[in-house]
Amino acid sequence: MTQDERLTDLEVKTEKVMKQLTTLDATKAIGPDKVSPWVLNEAAQALSVLLARIFNESLLSGELSSCWKKANVVPIFKKGDREQALNYRPASLTSILYKEHERITRLRLVTHLENRTLVM
Repeated sequence: MTQDERLTDLEVKTEKVMKQLTTLDATKAIGPDKVSPWVLNEAAQALSVLLARIFNESLLSGELSSCWKKANVVPIFKKGDREQALNYRPASLTSILYKEHERITRLRLVTHLENRTLVM
């Protein structure tokens, strides 16, 4: 296996973070870290350099911020009698920053695998 066939660099580029932030749905719910998607969207240019550094440090260290591991769990009504607890399902509201970090990393991994025809 040659060097270019191995995934050795997962560096998150500032431009990628900027693109993700500018496409955020500003109406999405705020997670436990209290970071609004509207603020991230509006301040994407100013925040993208710093967030790229934070995302890269997380990838290098293999650690996540403790606030990214938290979730607000809320009941979502399915159907039937609203008085019955079994008619609700839990939904977890997690950090938008964590979701964007995860999305960027996943896209990089999928691209790597597709370029090597390891995934269809």
